Amino acid sequence: MTQYEKEQFLFNLYAQEKRRLVSIAFRLLKNKNDIEDVVQDTFIIAISKADEVVKHPCPSKWLVLTLKNRIRNLNRIYIKEQNLVFPLENQEIATFDSISKETLILLLKKCLSKQYYDIFVDYYFKGIDIKNIALAHNISLSACKMRLKRSRDLVKFFLNM
Repeated sequence: MTQYEKEQFLFNLYAQEKRRLVSIAFRLLKNKNDIEDVVQDTFIIAISKADEVVKHPCPSKWLVLTLKNRIRNLNRIYIKEQNLVFPLENQEIATFDSISKETLILLLKKCLSKQYYDIFVDYYFKGIDIKNIALAHNISLSACKMRLKRSRDLVKFFLNM
């Protein structure tokens, strides 16, 4: 494949996948500047590794994986800057004695949507029973449990544990 063909391939791939990558990044980051940065970085990496992308059996999956790795790297940097290195153990949030509650809440607000954040805080910080949380948010018990599980999974993802 010539250099021109590679450039055209990457241009078409960019046109096809940009919206999808922005959507994935928005779901995980919620910060417009960070979203733009990681999507641009993903395509810069794709351009620098054009031979690998062109030969890959599914270039769109390659882009998504690269995007998620860029997001993990960004979150590692954010966590290190905030001195938020702490473990998650056995599907439960570990004790956060080494960091301030305010710093942890900032991290949670960054990585969780409002509905997940509210349920997470109600359960883990306020100690409210899951049934009462479901009633307060006017959702079913199973939906509340699922949102709590998803919020835990997102926190784990952002902490890269």
